[in-house]
Amino acid sequence: MRIHLKYIIISAFLLSAAGAWGQKSDIDSLQNLLNKSHDTGRVSITFQIGRSYWFRRNIPVATTYLLEAIKLSDQWKYYPYQINAINLLANAKLKLQQYDSAFYYLQLAIRKGKQRKDTVFLPVLYETYHNAYYELGDYKTSLQYALMAAEGYEVSEDPAIKNQAKFAFIAAGRIFRELGQYDKAIYYFEKAYDKAKQSSKILSVINALLNIATVYTLENKLEESKKIYDTVIVLDKDYLNHENSMYAHEGLGQIEIQQKNYNEAIKHFKKALKYAEEKSLINHRNNLLTGLGKALFLRRDYAEAESILTQSLGLSNAANDLKNIQASYAVLSQLKKEQGNYDQALRYFELSQQYKDSLINTERFRITNNLETLYRTQYKENQILQLQSENANDKVVLLRRKQMLFIAGGVLMLISFTFILYYRNNLHKQLVVRKEQQIQSEKINSLEKESKVIAMQSLVEGQEAERSRVARDIHDSLGSLLSIVKLRLSVLKKDHPQLAQNDMFVSTLEILDETLPELRRITHNLAPEVLTKIGLKEAILEFCSKIKTANSLHVTVQLYGLEERLKPTIESSLFRIVQELLQNVLKHSGASEVILQINVREEHLTLTIEDNGQGFDVNELKNRQSLGLAAIENRAISLNGFFYIDSQKNVGTTATVEIPLPVAS
Repeated sequence: MRIHLKYIIISAFLLSAAGAWGQKSDIDSLQNLLNKSHDTGRVSITFQIGRSYWFRRNIPVATTYLLEAIKLSDQWKYYPYQINAINLLANAKLKLQQYDSAFYYLQLAIRKGKQRKDTVFLPVLYETYHNAYYELGDYKTSLQYALMAAEGYEVSEDPAIKNQAKFAFIAAGRIFRELGQYDKAIYYFEKAYDKAKQSSKILSVINALLNIATVYTLENKLEESKKIYDTVIVLDKDYLNHENSMYAHEGLGQIEIQQKNYNEAIKHFKKALKYAEEKSLINHRNNLLTGLGKALFLRRDYAEAESILTQSLGLSNAANDLKNIQASYAVLSQLKKEQGNYDQALRYFELSQQYKDSLINTERFRITNNLETLYRTQYKENQILQLQSENANDKVVLLRRKQMLFIAGGVLMLISFTFILYYRNNLHKQLVVRKEQQIQSEKINSLEKESKVIAMQSLVEGQEAERSRVARDIHDSLGSLLSIVKLRLSVLKKDHPQLAQNDMFVSTLEILDETLPELRRITHNLAPEVLTKIGLKEAILEFCSKIKTANSLHVTVQLYGLEERLKPTIESSLFRIVQELLQNVLKHSGASEVILQINVREEHLTLTIEDNGQGFDVNELKNRQSLGLAAIENRAISLNGFFYIDSQKNVGTTATVEIPLPVAS
């Protein structure tokens, strides 16, 4: 509750200045000034016009003026606005998903900044780099640039520049929100809020509050989230745009649906729609129509809900908004099912699944393109580094030539020492040759080891990708087909009531009811959702809990140092190792108790699983080349670690995996 009192207390102060912050830029006045300017003033005015169009989201016109501002800067050798103009161009290209062009302009800005020894621009460019990698799905690199931007702003002695760190904090917060690390997301959003409050910038304050509210909603802290959304609406009421009020009412509408307050949800969606229509925010208007339709359906206003959802479908089709089309058909399918119109419900359900498949394929295509863009960008950066290295080598060669000329002059003076020098040099060469041979041998051994690790990593990553693909295909294809079969059987039952007395028909429906949960269990085991969303610790606890429930085996879990998330590849491999080892215990050991322990100390992780079962001859098992143990060993090698097992008959078995962890940067 403390946090919300803090937000609400400052609202009165902020409202006093909201009117001034809400004024729009007068582009016409700037255009008149531009027509009268003939020198460096044209650079400034052209940039200001381009920036104004940028903030109005008129990207094509903004691009024209920004390019002209860059050209005029070079023409007049007047550079105060040039890097900002290039940065805005990079952001424009990101909006258009033209990633190669965006990276080109970012590299151009860095080059020009270095030429003029201007480091003030770096945090701004780091922020844009963050946006680029965020959109490409490379969250790790994106977070690095966001934090670099924050650090760059914070070290500035200029209070205005220092305050810009709020944007970088927002950037870091949204990455952690995407990764499901809500505590960290809140930490950075609150840092952004504190910075915004210091500068009394209403838009920045509202932006931070909206982000905090979304996280609280995800954490199911609905009352806290509602208070923040209410505060945003109060702060935003005198601002001309009202786009933030739209987001706040939409958030409140979603919360009221969760709390089953459908009348309130409908009111909020209608208010949000009013703002969306005023600003011609087409895509968001379609989302809001779908939300309103869902709320009306849940309130059982079926006729009005169908009308709204049909309107949303028409607008979404025109905008090619696949996600919203799929969501609308999903609600319409439920609506028709409630009305008892199973034929129509089935048709809408099938359409919803078709658009869901289209969304999956579109996302796969986007990921492929993004990976290609990242590859091209990395390739270009490597080329630049190579050229820089070659340039440095050329300088070394020139320096050596000068040194040789100097030495040649001194040779005449040192002729009496020639024999001694020759002898010492020859001896030194022999030592160097031996040293190089030793180094070469070590390199070969290192490369062989790296090659084995890389091969194992590729094998493990391929297995995980295939598991995910199979799980996705089972869920999306087989699961959808079984749902359709069940829906069609329900239609048959309605059309032919006598089937309810047919034992074969009834038992078929019962088998389907058992099959769908079993299908979900299989897909969950192939690619456990909890591992991706929450992490290794919760995934292990959930898996062990299921073992305890389904078997007489008593499992003790001791996890130390897993408070922070590990790399996804490490978490995935460790989880598979735990699964394989515990399943071996269940199948073969006859144990009544097992202890699972994970210790993380500094940059080192140890996994131990110990049971009190019947044990076995380790050498005999190795000779039989157990596939399960081989898979575990391969996963350990892929993590640059090792796996060993100790077992004694009638005593029990202890399996241990040790891996190094990446050093935190």
